Amino acid sequence: LQIAEIEGNGGQTDVWYDLLNCGFKIPATAGPDWFMKDTPRVYVYLGKKPLTLDNWRTGLQQGNSFITRGPMLFFQVNGEPPGSVLKVNKGPSGFAVTAIARTPNGPIPVEVLYSGEVILTTSETSFEVTLEDSGWLAVRCEGAHSNPVYIHVEGRPAGSAKAARKFIPIIERLSDWVHTKGLFYDENQKKEVLRVIEEGRAVYEKIIKTANELRRE
Repeated sequence: LQIAEIEGNGGQTDVWYDLLNCGFKIPATAGPDWFMKDTPRVYVYLGKKPLTLDNWRTGLQQGNSFITRGPMLFFQVNGEPPGSVLKVNKGPSGFAVTAIARTPNGPIPVEVLYSGEVILTTSETSFEVTLEDSGWLAVRCEGAHSNPVYIHVEGRPAGSAKAARKFIPIIERLSDWVHTKGLFYDENQKKEVLRVIEEGRAVYEKIIKTANELRRE
């Protein structure tokens, strides 16, 4: 189960955005860390499925959810919930968005994000956006954030060179720590850890290469 905590103790929304911009489909979650403190919750869309632990866990893993400290945030693209992948043959293409952020004092405005950038701030509940390339759509408001709907344009896999480059220095620092400070049972174990680190580096280097070929920063 690959999920990212973006709220609460240690949550980092900006790192999550970078991972999504690399093309990874990693759902966000949140949860209470200390009962004495105001803490976020995650709500999972079940649709017509009964409320069971298995259905809830499946919905969480698929990203059919939103994170909130209060507002109830409802979001769909072309009638599909967060976590969905919408495939189109080419861009630009139009997408029908519905987004509602409800509070006890009434609805509040939402920000619409495309690959981490705010493209619209609105109080409208239904509108259309036009996108030219693969990426992800999400909405947020004060106190809540949806998981993304992923947009896949044929022949243009998602992935930003700028986002992927941010992880290369982190990988290098980790590799340096393993070489200089890491403690291992034997040299073979150390070599295995370094091998895994290098596999990770290769993933990000491939994202950068593909993005450069697509002329996408």
